[in-house]
Order: sequence, then C-alpha cells, then structure tokens
Amino acid sequence: MRNIIALFSLIFACNSYAAELEKIDIEKCSYLGGIAREAQIIRSSTGDSFEAFKLNTDKMYKKGDGYTILLGVVWEVYVSVDLSEDPTNVFDSLFDFCINQTMLKKKEKAMNVEAV
Repeated sequence: MRNIIALFSLIFACNSYAAELEKIDIEKCSYLGGIAREAQIIRSSTGDSFEAFKLNTDKMYKKGDGYTILLGVVWEVYVSVDLSEDPTNVFDSLFDFCINQTMLKKKEKAMNVEAV
C-alpha cells in the first residue's frame, strides 16, 4: 500500500510529466526495484559476496542482456547498500530513482522535439 501511495504522490508531484509516464515505464522500474529487493534479501540471508552470488547465478542463467541487467542491479546493491538495510527500502530507492530518470529522459526528449 505504501508503494502505491508513494507512486501516486510522485506522479502528481510531477504533474507536467505524469501524462508521459507509460505503463511499461512503471513496470520496468518495478522490475528493477524487485531485482534489487530480492538481491538484498539473498545478500542479508547468506552473507555472500558479489563474487559468490555471480558464481551461483552463472550456473542458472544464460549470458545475455537480461543477465547483464540482473548483475548490474545486484552489483549496485552489493556496493551501495548497507547489509542491514530493509529490502523494501532498497526497492523503494531504486524504483524512485528509475522513475525520476525516466521522467527526466522524457522531458529532455520533449525539449529536443520542441526545439526542432
């Protein structure tokens, strides 16, 4: 429920760009936030290093764009997030960052189109 309220607050606070956010943008950010949350859960329960995580996932996943994205998000969690941080906070932080970056890119794209 808290995530829904935060999402609506973010959208209404950025009213001039809210119409430009599409469902796919929100889904993408939610997916990335979910990866970060799960990485934090795994990390805090196992205490493993990133290298150990990577060795385990190398056995389960084929190399490709999806795997590269997975490792990129997990790397950020391992190097940027305190081990004791609540996984929900990790999700919220990454989700909010992703939404803000998406809106910024859409704003820049709209400004470039208007300038032409």
